[in-house]
Amino acid sequence: MVQNEAMRTLPVGLAFFQGRYSANVPLLAAAALIVALPTVLVYILFQRFFIRGMLGGAIKG
Repeated sequence: MVQNEAMRTLPVGLAFFQGRYSANVPLLAAAALIVALPTVLVYILFQRFFIRGMLGGAIKG
C-alpha cells in the first residue's frame, strides 16, 4: 500500500527484494539475516526482562 520505497517495513522490503533477486538464494539468505538480526539481538539483550514480565503476568494474585 505504501508507494514510497523509503517508507516500507523490513519484511515488505525483503519481499520486494525477493521478487527482484529470486534466483540468487545466498543473497536472499543474507538479506533475511540482516532483517532478523536486530530483533534477535534485542531479545538476547533483554531476555531477562521478557521472562520476568511473562512470569509476572502469569502468576495469579
